Amino acid sequence: MDKITYVLAQTRTMAREAFKLNLAVGKVPVRDLYEEGHSLGLADLSLSSAQTQTMFSGSGMAIAEAWVKSEDKGPMYAVDEADSSGPPADYTGLECRWNPLKARNGVSLTIIATCPYPQHRAQQVYRSLAGNIQTLLGGDANPVQKENLKLASRLSAFLAESRIRTFGSVFLVRLLYQWAQVCFAIWAEKFWLPSAAGKKYMQEVIDQSDFQKFDGCMRMVLDINVENANRLKGLLEEYFKKGELAYGTHESDHVLLTCMILDRAKGKHFHLVDGGNGGYTVAAKSLKKRLAVLEASLQQTA
Repeated sequence: MDKITYVLAQTRTMAREAFKLNLAVGKVPVRDLYEEGHSLGLADLSLSSAQTQTMFSGSGMAIAEAWVKSEDKGPMYAVDEADSSGPPADYTGLECRWNPLKARNGVSLTIIATCPYPQHRAQQVYRSLAGNIQTLLGGDANPVQKENLKLASRLSAFLAESRIRTFGSVFLVRLLYQWAQVCFAIWAEKFWLPSAAGKKYMQEVIDQSDFQKFDGCMRMVLDINVENANRLKGLLEEYFKKGELAYGTHESDHVLLTCMILDRAKGKHFHLVDGGNGGYTVAAKSLKKRLAVLEASLQQTA
């Protein structure tokens, strides 16, 4: 078993044993997607001089996920269980150390939008939607800002991270890990964040947060007021009624931030944003309902 496959298998084991979650894990060769007529584009978005974010276009990502989860194709791409005698996967750098970030404008709106048409037409729809969203909102809707970035300092706030980073260790090791992070957070909040290095890092966290991204569909988590949230949902509904895309949304009053720190001193880190109380998971449920309606309509007109 190669290293990537081993880590995937170990991650599935960790999720199952530490969080009681069953992950569908598989590897789909890109050539299989191409042979079936699906597209997959790749691009890097520069978040800063030190960090880029990879984005995907085309139908390939969604199809690969569907194949891994399907009963007929799933076994073809499934990842076998890892050898239990092997070492646990290394999750160094994966951190969850910020408190939930309260919405400054009242609403944290999570959006997923997907266009089921061929890539060229889909790109036109996505560009149109992105432009209209920018016109509607005007200013910066990034939910990650200095005023709501507060380090967690409760023992329970580090439970999830400790389960991941100390997976396979005894309970005492996990507890000591949590206490160590609490002590570091208290020190950092008082001494390091106010320093020049701390202020620089906080600005990097803001700039390098993925509150808007693209992985075959458009995903956003926006900090906006109630009025703009309603306008934006109305805009999405207009696109849906015209048969151009399907969408799902979810509203909360906060967002969650998960961090991947590769090299903090060199600015190599990125931060995953998800809406509170379900975020993308809840938005995906309403997306699937609208997508089924849209696809049925397209089949009738074909």
